[in-house]
Amino acid sequence: MKPSIFVSGFARTGTTTMMRMLEAGGIPVLADKRSTKDMGPHHPTGIYELHDAGQLLLEKPATWTEGKAIKLVAQYMDFLPLDRPLKVLFMVRDVNEIVASLLAMKVIWENDPITAINNARRLLRSWDVPFHDVHYHTLLKYPKSESARIADFLELDLDIDAMAAVVDPKSRRKAFKDRDPELVTYEVDRNKLQVLG
Repeated sequence: MKPSIFVSGFARTGTTTMMRMLEAGGIPVLADKRSTKDMGPHHPTGIYELHDAGQLLLEKPATWTEGKAIKLVAQYMDFLPLDRPLKVLFMVRDVNEIVASLLAMKVIWENDPITAINNARRLLRSWDVPFHDVHYHTLLKYPKSESARIADFLELDLDIDAMAAVVDPKSRRKAFKDRDPELVTYEVDRNKLQVLG
């Protein structure tokens, strides 16, 4: 049975970009790919999520996700199905930037990013699920080499050039704008971030 590929991380860490990259690389994706016209400029390509993904993972057979990619954000890691071969691509970004990006969108999340991220990674380790960290800024700066690393981790022959082409160079400029100190009102305890390595 081919491994199911899960893309995880907190909001605003590049999970949608990763889903689009995998699709461009040749992996079928399980996503609604619904329009986001009403969501403004922060989701110009859709969000590549599956409505009620947790419930669907409980109801559908293991073969439903075989060889496909599906987004399961860190807060819902409890729904990760352990009855099948799995590989997880975990998106990593500085927590200050995550919060700054959410604030720029005027979005408030009830979940604490540090706790959600650490809990998800703790579960992956305790379940012995293979996962690969994809660092947001590294992906933006070196999309082709990062695409190759992702293909190596997944042990798949993917279209590296097509994957790299998905990465928008404008995102790099936007990412650095997110560092605006006036937007960051969230105090980060660096001791809690050790697991992010």
